[in-house]
This record gives sequence, C-alpha cells and structure tokens, in this order.
Amino acid sequence: MRNGWLVVAVSLWGCASGFATLDVKTLPTAKDHPNAKYVVLLDETVARFVPEGPGGAPQVILTSRWRAKILKPTVLPPMRAWYSRTFTHVESMRGRVVKPDGTEERIDDEKRSDRPVFDGSVLFTDDRVVEIPVPPLPVGSVFESEIVTRRLDVKPYVLRERFGDEVPVVAARVIVTTPRDWVIRWTVQSFDGKPFAPQEEIEGDVKKWTFERRDLPAVNIDPQGPASWALVPLVAVRLEEWKEQGQTKQAFPSPEALSAWLATQYAEQARVTPELESTVKQVLAEVPDEPNAKARALYEYACRSIQYCAIEIGYGGWIPHDAPTVQKGRYGDCKDKATYLHTLLRIAGVSSAPTLIYSHTGTPMPFQLPSLGANFNHAILAVDLPDGGTVYADPTWRAVPFGQLPPNDQEATVLELREGGAPLKRTPASPAESNLERQAVTLTLDGRGDGEGTISLETRGANALPVKQRLLTGTGKLAEWLGHQVWNRSAHVATARPTVTGDFVDRVAVEGTLEVRQLFARSTQGDALLRVSELFEPWGHPWPENRKTNVVYPYAETMESSLVLKLPPGSEVRSVPQDIEVESADGAYRSRWKKIDGGLEVTRTMTRRNRVIPVARLPEANRFISEVLHAEHAAAVLRFPVEASR
Repeated sequence: MRNGWLVVAVSLWGCASGFATLDVKTLPTAKDHPNAKYVVLLDETVARFVPEGPGGAPQVILTSRWRAKILKPTVLPPMRAWYSRTFTHVESMRGRVVKPDGTEERIDDEKRSDRPVFDGSVLFTDDRVVEIPVPPLPVGSVFESEIVTRRLDVKPYVLRERFGDEVPVVAARVIVTTPRDWVIRWTVQSFDGKPFAPQEEIEGDVKKWTFERRDLPAVNIDPQGPASWALVPLVAVRLEEWKEQGQTKQAFPSPEALSAWLATQYAEQARVTPELESTVKQVLAEVPDEPNAKARALYEYACRSIQYCAIEIGYGGWIPHDAPTVQKGRYGDCKDKATYLHTLLRIAGVSSAPTLIYSHTGTPMPFQLPSLGANFNHAILAVDLPDGGTVYADPTWRAVPFGQLPPNDQEATVLELREGGAPLKRTPASPAESNLERQAVTLTLDGRGDGEGTISLETRGANALPVKQRLLTGTGKLAEWLGHQVWNRSAHVATARPTVTGDFVDRVAVEGTLEVRQLFARSTQGDALLRVSELFEPWGHPWPENRKTNVVYPYAETMESSLVLKLPPGSEVRSVPQDIEVESADGAYRSRWKKIDGGLEVTRTMTRRNRVIPVARLPEANRFISEVLHAEHAAAVLRFPVEASR
C-alpha cells in the first residue's frame, strides 16, 4: 500500500447529545409535502482546508450532515462514506433517530460493511465505501447522520456538491473555510436558472464562504430527459493558492496548464522499446506508407489486441501505465489504451495526443475547474493527419471505425494533452444521415392476413454498434434479437444470419426469415384496410404539456423501412393513400404507397435531426408527432377473393 502510515479508522459513535436538539413538533408535516415520502431538513457539507499534512501541506476535513423527516412509510438510503486508501481517511460516522415522542436512538452499526467499489471492467482499485443501513423508521421520525472524512492530498481534489434531491429539501448548504492567506476558486452551475453566489466573511485568521439554497422542490426526473446531475444547481470548489513550508503553492490556473502538466506525465509513459518497434513493423508490413492508412491500421490493432481492464490505485486513476507494460499484459483501461496507441503512432511517425473527455449517455458534462479530479471520466486520442486535421479515436471501442466516435464521446468537451498545453475543444456530433437503420421486409400473404417472407436489417454509424457488439460477443441468439428489432408487432423471426459484418466496417447487415399472423383485419366480403400504424411500430408519442426538462436522445438518426406485400391470386389493390411528408425543425417524416405487380409496397422514412429537443420547442415537436401519427392512419383498400378470406 502506498503511504504505509495511512489507516482507515472508523469511529461510529460519539454521544447522541453531539447532535443539535430538535423540536419535532415544529418540523414540516405530510400536509406541507403531500407527495413526498420524506423531506430533507438539512443537507450540509462543511469543508475545512487546513495545513495539517506532511510539511504543512494542505488537507481537507469534510463534515457531511444530513437530516430528514419521514412522512410516509419508506426506507431511507444507507449512511455511506466513500473513500480511497490513498487519498482519504474516514474519521467518524454516526447516526441517530428522533422518534415522534422525542425519544432518541442511535443507529446500530452491526451491519456495517467496508467494501471495494468497482464493476466487472476493473481488476482492482483502492476506492471503497463504508456503508451502514438505516432501518425502517416510524412515520414522523427524524433521522440524522454526520460523516467526517479527511482528504489527504488536495492536488486532484475538487469539492462538488449538488443542491437538490428527488424529495423536497428545506435547507442545502456548503461551507468552506481556509486560513486567511489562502485562496479558493469556485464556480456555480445553476441549472434551474436561479444563479447564486456565496456569502464571504472573515473570522479572525479564517476565511469563510457559505453557499446556501432553501426550500428546494423535489427534482422532477422526466423520461428521456437529461442526466439527474444536470437538473440541480452544482457548486464546485478547489484550493487555488496556499502556503506550504513558507512557500506559495498554486493549483492549475487554466486548462492549458493542466494539459501541459499531464502531457509530461503521459510522455513518460509513452516509452519506446524494441518490442514495440517490432510490433509496429509487423502491423504496418503491408500497409501503405501514408499517415491515414498507418493510423487506421494501428488503431484497429490496439482495439483488438488490448483487452479493457483497469487497475487504478492512487494517481493511477489519472496517470496511465507505460506502453511496454500494457503490451506485455495485453490489457489496460481507457488511458492505458490511448497511451499505447499514442506510442505506436509515435513509432510510425504519426503525431497524436492523449485526450481527456467526459463520456456521457446524452448529457455532456460542462467544464468546471482545471483539476485532475473533475470534468473528465475517460481518455481517447487526438490523431493529427496532414490531409484531415485532427481525428479523434477511442481505442476502448472495438466496434467503432477509425475516424468515428461512439455516441458517448460526441458533443463533449475535451482536453488534448500537448507539450506547452492546449485549450478546451469539443468533439463533433454525427449527423442523422450517418446513423442509419434500414429494414426491408418481403411477405407473401394469404387472404387471412397470415404470411411468411424475409427480412434484411442494414445499420450504419451509431445504429450499427449494438449489432456489431452482438456479433462480436457471439450469444447464439441472433434470431431472437432480430425479432425484437422488427418494427412490425405481429412478426416472428424464425432464422437470422449476418451478411455484412466486421469489427471496423461502418455498414453491418443481417438477414432472416419471418412469419406474420393477422397482419390486417378484413370483412366477410373480402375487403381489408391496411394502415402504416398496423404495419410498423409508432415513431413516438406527444410529450406531456407540463414537462419541465428537455428531451434527450443518444444521437440523431435516420430510420427507413420498406414492406413488400405479395397478395394471393385474385386479390386487388383498390386504392392507396397519397404520399405524405411532414417536416419540423427537429425531424422529418415521409410515407409512400405504391401498387406493384401482384401486391403493394409501403415505405416509411423518419429522421431525428437533433439529439436534444429543448422545452421551448416541445409544442412544435408535439405538433409534428401528432401530424405523423395522423398520417400513419391513412389506409389502403384491398379486396381478396371471398373464398380465400374465409
């Protein structure tokens, strides 16, 4: 273990009298918050920056206090203290319950756990959590907790606190103190449109900043909405300047300074060895001596040959393992793989720069303060090509072609790590036409509306990724998976096989056979109506008029479908609807009907132009969706032989 003197010692109990005296009769009731299971009375974090590290180095003592009153039967979240063996000391945890009659009980720690915190992609990390469950409490009770931790190294540290919860919050507060001659830097991102600043004061030799919000309503989390963190105000604070052994120390003053410092750290890990040179020579043996071709070949090699797996201990969460170690072990996390590819490209004479990014699921994270411990959760590579400028590549994704980025990396703020520093940039978004899903179905029907036929599924861009991942993992259930993708609700896929596939191809195609039952309803006289809404799943539904948040999709896309119906002998297509086109700022829709020899062809094209639909544009979006749903009720009229329809 690094820093052998570091011990995690958890003192669970102080005396209950250490908490403030409460008069439960004066607290909010269920009448005040009729829709809430509980109300947060206090959510407070006090951060004291103190010169108590080795040689007077700064540390942070964090005291988190949380108080809630139970309004309806519920179970509160457990008490949790997150820590890292390298960076954090958990000093104390305690909790109490004040019952409706005013009596107090402390929270029993017999079920306390202290466990690692990582998922299956991480081999080992020193991140851990101490957790104490809170038992079910009587309605009217008040639960209160206090957790004290000490941050031992402030270099990568940024205090980030959100104001708000899924239940009402009476008071939310962040208090920061430092010695008088120290300086902090703070930002407030007020996602609710109500900006605020801290109250600043000086008390003797201590400076104090208080950020506070009161009477916060419950956060409304809408379906297909922004990430929950983007719905509440966010305060970020870090130490900017301090005294250490009589000398003035400073944090990174700008993104460029952070870029320059990290570039030197990464450069030390991009060591060239004869083994790496031999690898590059083998990979490029039959590749044209051209930067784009060499970059593509080495990118595909790095994606295929290095398994994603992370070992993150201390600064290993931000500084990669060196390239020779990654090659020898054949595994690494995102920054390891980016550094490995960076080293291979360097040997091949292609310029590149490891690049930090916040990988997201639809809501890019805004940049806050230049620090190791904020803003970024992923590493990719910026590849400099003479004919195409900078191309971003993510070697963590095996199924993404060179020159493209997965949706998680698009429209995100990035910091390229370059000698001398680099400014913040933003990755591009892929247009709707590049993210395609096209389905083509041919069916031979009988007079009852039953039939069988074939299906082909073609995908490109972001829509191709789940198909390629499915084929790469080889689950053996391709037909079952394809059946879930078919836009016709009455279809059953019997067989499926890939026709165009590969790790890094943009276009992937699958074909199969399918059956349908009762594709349409018909009269006893043999007449039938056929609507788009009966053939395909609807594109969407209007959003509630009282929705408060933007609609967020992973990416813009185009979806095309065609259906060829071969009717039984003696059948007739008596009429078809007119072609329909609907346009809006956010999307486009087109449906076409066509009589063909022996049957009918229906095509539908839908385009989602924008990944995000702002709340202000939702009325227009709803009008568009309503027009589309109305258009899909237009019907073709078919006539079948009477004997065939019985």
